[in-house]
Amino acid sequence: MMLVLRATVLEHAKQISQLKSENEQLWNHNENLRDDYKKMKYDIENMRKENENLKSSLQEHLRERDKLQLQLNVTEGRLQYLEAISLQITPRTCQTLADLGVTRTGEYFVDPDGALIGDAPIKVLCDMETGR
Repeated sequence: MMLVLRATVLEHAKQISQLKSENEQLWNHNENLRDDYKKMKYDIENMRKENENLKSSLQEHLRERDKLQLQLNVTEGRLQYLEAISLQITPRTCQTLADLGVTRTGEYFVDPDGALIGDAPIKVLCDMETGR
């Protein structure tokens, strides 16, 4: 009977030792999980902040894009207006340009048949040194 009791005590001691070992492993695993949780929580907070920064940056870029689009629309409108005016006041010859004070040789639009009459203005090279 003593031998059976002793064997049972030894078996229980062995099981207790195994349970202690498993408990320690579980404890260490739990600590690792806590550390991982803290790291993930930190990473999530950093990602949230980065997301807010990106949203803010996007809003700033969208405002800048809208501002540039408005400037482009205004510029295009002014260009169309100037093109329309130039069709009405295009000189007939390079000499007319020279008479208006143009001294630089270059390409200019002239309308030989007159503004808003016949053919559209044409681009010509006006040599202001020779008057041609």
